[in-house]
Amino acid sequence: MDVSIVRTSPFDLPSKRRVGAIAYDGAVDMRLWRGPGPDRDVDELYGGDLQSFLDQEREKLGIERLGLGEVVRVHRGHLHCDFLAWIGTREPEPGTTQSPAPGRDLLRQAVLDTLSFVAERSVQRIAFPALGEGPQQLDRADRLEIIIRAAHDYEAECFKSGRPPVVEEVLVCEPLG
Repeated sequence: MDVSIVRTSPFDLPSKRRVGAIAYDGAVDMRLWRGPGPDRDVDELYGGDLQSFLDQEREKLGIERLGLGEVVRVHRGHLHCDFLAWIGTREPEPGTTQSPAPGRDLLRQAVLDTLSFVAERSVQRIAFPALGEGPQQLDRADRLEIIIRAAHDYEAECFKSGRPPVVEEVLVCEPLG
C-alpha cells in the first residue's frame, strides 16, 4: 500500500488521480456546521445539497446519530469519487457553539476504521484531508502525521493477519504545503 502526501485538496484531485472514496469527518448526528469552515466548503463542492443526502442516509440506516469514529457511505454528489466516507468524530452541534475537535486517539482509530470500511467496499484509492478541524484542534501537521501512521499501521495489521489490505493507495491531501 502506498501512502502519498499530495499538495492539493482531496476535492481538487485531477482525473488521473480519481479516488474511490474521499474521507471527511463531521458531527455524529450527520448535521453540517452552518458557520464558516470546512463543512460549508465541502457542501458547496458537493453541490449545495449535502445535508439532504446526509439526512437520507441517516433515515435509511434508521439512526439518529453515529457512534464516535463510525463511518457511513454517502452519495458522492458533485465530488470526483465513488462516494464520500463520512466519519463521525465530533459530538452534535445544535446551537451556536461548535463541538471540540477529536483527539489523537479518536483520529487514529477513525482512520483505521475508515480504511477497513472502504476495503470492504473494494476501494483501492482513498483521499484524506487533514481530519479533525474545530475548536481545540491538534496542529495540522500532527493530524496529517496521525493519518499517515494509521495507514501504515493498517497495512501492518493486514499483513499480520494474512489478509490483503485491498486499499492500494492512500492520498493524504494538504493544499497548504
